[in-house]
Amino acid sequence: MSVSAVYVGTVRHAREVDPPWGLTLPFWTLLLDLDELAARRRSPSLFGGNRARLLSWRDADHFRGRRADTARARLARVLLAAGLAPATGPVQVLAQPRFLGLGFNPVSFWWCHDAHGALHAAVAEVHNTFGDRHAYVLPAGEAERVPEGLAWTVKKRMHVSPFFDLEGSYRFVLSPPGERLHARADLVRGGVPRLRGWFDGERRPLADRTLVPLLLRHPAMPWRAWAAIHRHAWRLWRAGAIFRSRPPYHPASAGRLPP
Repeated sequence: MSVSAVYVGTVRHAREVDPPWGLTLPFWTLLLDLDELAARRRSPSLFGGNRARLLSWRDADHFRGRRADTARARLARVLLAAGLAPATGPVQVLAQPRFLGLGFNPVSFWWCHDAHGALHAAVAEVHNTFGDRHAYVLPAGEAERVPEGLAWTVKKRMHVSPFFDLEGSYRFVLSPPGERLHARADLVRGGVPRLRGWFDGERRPLADRTLVPLLLRHPAMPWRAWAAIHRHAWRLWRAGAIFRSRPPYHPASAGRLPP
């Protein structure tokens, strides 16, 4: 049975302060098993791994490295830089595919397992609209167990929204991918959530019979997410939210910022 899947559900954002604001969107995304991508490259389908298709995945879109590096090799360097061994078992990632060669992932979530199938670490790979990216490594041994799954709290390292500065921490909450999946990222200051964002989805097979109805109902999903970000940023600015200029981002030093 294929591990890779489509998750169909809803994305919600809730800004709690200055001014309060909410956003709810129907949303679908892919869970991809890295070991299955080679087979996806050869199969006749709307989706392909590292190959031009209507929907596609590119290793080079994630983390940093040489263009020819695989996603697993890029991920290994991220884990090593955080003081963890590379994942020796299955790796799955929740991410938006490219549509007609174009796409944007505000955040991709990675589940990294050891050779016995136990969770070794999770990674929240955050991209902003300025072209920066930062990987928040979340060791399994540092996770807090919560009703939805596992939770981690980490210092915010990279500018994302123009209406929040670098103050505060992210609280990431992830469920193990199953028949349902929950992924959450909240911006917290002084123990109080200021911005909540989460996805709840239901698993469906990664097959053309799933993708075709979704593409007809919600086409160009990666583009829609990018457009929604800018549309609601404009509305927030009109509603009085304070605009904050983007500070410089230096990948080599971001992980050494004081807590």
